[in-house]
Amino acid sequence: MNKNRKYTKPSRKRRNHTLDDTIIIFLSDGPKNIAQLEQYYLELPRRFGMFIELFDQAALEQGHLTENIYRDLEKLESDGLVEQLGESYQLTASGQAYFEKQSIDLGNVEYLVKKLGSPETVGKVSLALHLMLAAVKLPAGILSGSIGLINDGIDTLLDAFCSILVLFGMRFDQEKASNLFLILLMLGTGGLAMVSAIKRLFNPIQPQVDWFTFFSALASAALCTGLYLYQRFIGLRSNSLALIAQSVDSRNHIIVAGSVTVGLIAALLNFPLLDTIIGLIVAGVILFSAFQLAAETIKNLQTGEFDLSHFTMGITERYNRFRQNQLYAWLLFIIQEENLHNREEIKQRALKVMDFRANPGLAQIGMDNKLMTENDIEKYVAGLIQNGWLQGSQNLALTKEGRKYLGEALQQGKYGRRHSPNKI
Repeated sequence: MNKNRKYTKPSRKRRNHTLDDTIIIFLSDGPKNIAQLEQYYLELPRRFGMFIELFDQAALEQGHLTENIYRDLEKLESDGLVEQLGESYQLTASGQAYFEKQSIDLGNVEYLVKKLGSPETVGKVSLALHLMLAAVKLPAGILSGSIGLINDGIDTLLDAFCSILVLFGMRFDQEKASNLFLILLMLGTGGLAMVSAIKRLFNPIQPQVDWFTFFSALASAALCTGLYLYQRFIGLRSNSLALIAQSVDSRNHIIVAGSVTVGLIAALLNFPLLDTIIGLIVAGVILFSAFQLAAETIKNLQTGEFDLSHFTMGITERYNRFRQNQLYAWLLFIIQEENLHNREEIKQRALKVMDFRANPGLAQIGMDNKLMTENDIEKYVAGLIQNGWLQGSQNLALTKEGRKYLGEALQQGKYGRRHSPNKI
């Protein structure tokens, strides 16, 4: 990029509209006409599973999107960033310079997203947070005498060591070995915590509770919740057994933090026995998780397979179901509205719609890929037939239930409220 190149700074008024910078990105690789710009806009939410054709069909039929595009193109022309070329529009020299500046910013965002999504980064973040939490929990537990908090603090300190092992395993392709060591540490930690809690059962001590103790437990719950979601999401996405194991431990810390808080409240009410019981629960949770992970790891070593269905996240399950139902409804929509009935034509139409490699806007954030294969689309078509919404073999048609489902989808913009489609 030429640093001496000048670009026209957009006015404050123009920045109030959301389409402007997106249009500049769309025009960055060459002239586009209105139809092409409309198609690019529709592809943006579709990449994340939402079909605007279904959610706001009336707005599209009334030309609201087209009006917005024309309005913002006029503003960009007045700013000197875009010029008309016949029926198409292209960037001016100032517009190209402005895009290059924006492209650097978007490139930095893309790099950051990819960096945060790498398993190695998750391991580094886990290490830092575990060290920070241990530095808070252990002093708070020792000062207050809370056996539950002390056990949790020791476990957190060992988690930091486990994070180092996970990073080592990723770096030198020894993830299975590091995961086995992590499980052994969890077993050892759980065993020691159980012994300590049993001793306290016969030699009770009244914990001393203050604001620092409560802060430690609450901070642990908040941070471990975020860490659990981060580890589990990246672990599932990258099929990393070590990260999933760490996420199980982070989930345990959430449970433990809540239990410790209850124990501290019981201590304020002069019921110290509950804190000892909480210590036993903490030890039991750690041991149970260790045995569960050990069973999955042994299975993985014997068969080479790892059953991720035990570790799915509720929020991602709901999102995947939303995307599935969106595509179900869209397939029914094109069969009815576009009069497509040939099975092969429907598949090719769907493949084209789910191919985002030509979209400059998605390319800027690294999401310009082909999202589905022909086999994927075939599974969706088979799912529609299985649910009783389509009938036929090579020539497909909506059933009465299929028309009803599509009608509800178009009217409500919400899927699965009255129907529970089978998973594909």
